[in-house]
Amino acid sequence: MKVKIHRICKDNPLPTQANPGDAGYDVYASEDVAFEEPGYIRLVPLGIIAQAPKGYHFKLCIRSSMAAKRGFILANSVGVIDNLFSGPNDEIKMIIQYTGGFFPDIIKKGERIGQLILEKNNEIEWDEQEDRNFAQVSRGGFGSSGV
Repeated sequence: MKVKIHRICKDNPLPTQANPGDAGYDVYASEDVAFEEPGYIRLVPLGIIAQAPKGYHFKLCIRSSMAAKRGFILANSVGVIDNLFSGPNDEIKMIIQYTGGFFPDIIKKGERIGQLILEKNNEIEWDEQEDRNFAQVSRGGFGSSGV
């Protein structure tokens, strides 16, 4: 499937799969971004504008090694990028929070920091129910299955 993409930062490669068949395509920071202390949240630009095909969207996730080895997390948990977010000012960025570890720390230009995943949209038609026990089953409420 062809996906339209524009590289604002020509120094970085196009998103790449680490291995054939992988779900995610690695994306790269397009500039150095410094994190002075734990708790800091920064926008990290990826230097790309991409358009998911009609009926699809991108999910943007942080690479697990960024969290496990350096204490970086995606502040919004996962980024959802609709196909209409593809105009000339719609550079894809990651909202990254620094939780600690080796501080200060810098995400360097060209560093693999996230994964872009293409997913198919699902159209939903809601079937609103009047009775809150419409499913006729209960697990006991939020948190009932334990920790």
